[in-house]
Amino acid sequence: MNLNRFFKGSWSVVALSLGLLVAGRANAILIDAFDDPTAELKVNIGTTSATATTDDGGGDPILGGERDMWLTYTAGALGQDSTSEVVGDELQFAEEPQAKARLLVAWDGNDNDATTLAQNLGPVDFLAGCPINLVALRLGLSFADFGNTLRFNAYSSAANFSTADHVLPSFLGPGTLLEDVKFTDFAVGGGTGVDWTSVSALTMEVNVTDIEALDMQLHFLQTVCVPEPATMAFLGLGLVPLLRRRRKAA
Repeated sequence: MNLNRFFKGSWSVVALSLGLLVAGRANAILIDAFDDPTAELKVNIGTTSATATTDDGGGDPILGGERDMWLTYTAGALGQDSTSEVVGDELQFAEEPQAKARLLVAWDGNDNDATTLAQNLGPVDFLAGCPINLVALRLGLSFADFGNTLRFNAYSSAANFSTADHVLPSFLGPGTLLEDVKFTDFAVGGGTGVDWTSVSALTMEVNVTDIEALDMQLHFLQTVCVPEPATMAFLGLGLVPLLRRRRKAA
């Protein structure tokens, strides 16, 4: 066997596989790093709705230049509050023991209106050259004392959108748990569904199943192009002979 050719081929496998991985990272679109703060929103039996809009500040860019938040009271005892804010590079959602609320976060362009869903993202190509079966929304979950359901809606127009529910696990840290919502998990919610190459608005609803006393913290939201398992296996096959060569040389 020509060992030089063999190892040269192994390096080629590694280079190709790493190239695929780097390309996947390059295709990522940051939606929100939650490093532009939003003051606390609070709802309860006496104040049933609270809203805020946050423009790009000094942190990483917010997709579309603005984040809209709309917190809505759904149930609760007297004196029990539900709150949400963006602070310390996290989106935080908290309910007192006998409180329930829902939070709608929207990225729909800079319209200074948290209660009306605009369609002003650009539009944005969420695929960015990656096959749709490999693309996902990726959440960085910092904390969730209960598992709960997030609902995502992606729009190409008010009439044409797709929707996906994603169940988050309970996660008490430390660190960040990565949760992926594949684009192929979305179902048509209206009209012909979203055209992922022409997204005009994206929304995320927290606590759609109305869990009581929920505390949750998200660190970021972005798109990712996720390599298929075969790609990772391909990379592994390329590394095996190189590792053996290093052991022999030692």
